[in-house]
Amino acid sequence: MIYSKVSGEGRPIVLLHGYAEDHSLWNRLAKSLKLEYKVIAIDLPGFGKSSRLPGKFSIDDVATSVQKFLQEELMLTEFLVMGHSLGGYVALSLAANYPEAVHGFGLINSTALADSPEKKANRLKTADFIRKYKAPFFLENFVPNLFYEDNRHALTDEINTVIEMGKDLDEDLLADYMIAMMNRPERINLLSEYEHVLFIGGEKDTGFTSEDYNTQISALNNNENAHVLHNVGHMSMFEAPGELETLTERFLKSI
Repeated sequence: MIYSKVSGEGRPIVLLHGYAEDHSLWNRLAKSLKLEYKVIAIDLPGFGKSSRLPGKFSIDDVATSVQKFLQEELMLTEFLVMGHSLGGYVALSLAANYPEAVHGFGLINSTALADSPEKKANRLKTADFIRKYKAPFFLENFVPNLFYEDNRHALTDEINTVIEMGKDLDEDLLADYMIAMMNRPERINLLSEYEHVLFIGGEKDTGFTSEDYNTQISALNNNENAHVLHNVGHMSMFEAPGELETLTERFLKSI
């Protein structure tokens, strides 16, 4: 079972949260978008109020479950999809495997590049750490580092909100998602194959380099829809919520 919060009317916009988060990550953006669009904020399998997938799974398995829900439960034949971090990987999988349904997509603090060998090794270590120390301890150490250091004091409540989203999650689920992210394929070709792509990154996101950004921005059909936000880490919806709203609305109006 997949849970979604649906609001507004109009062109359907599907919002996919990131790792150890839930649909409430998008509350502010959804409140803005629902004035003109039908906004579907989803809990990915295993997160929030959604049931987890059985056994081991891949990012493509997650995307398939989302597509089945959108098609069979919400009766959507076409939609735009935006994903934060892990949600971006799922959005890319939807775009790759269900092009007849995906009209365009947005990557918010995410990437179409595959993990480097170093990142893969770090994900394996992180999965082991999660299984050993459990979700609350892991998230208390992991989540603050998603925010740019200079923003953390002012955003203490937001950091705690993100920690709360995942503190009750099963350690095996978190570890299995870490492995699924590690094994995802590169999908940079989609940045040029799709006409409508929004790319938003954080200048201070330690997960990505300027070379990562430049590689992807140069692949876009329209780099006017590419933005690297100043003094922002991995959490644009909290670190630069107004900019995120403005850029998203501008992108949607251009379609």
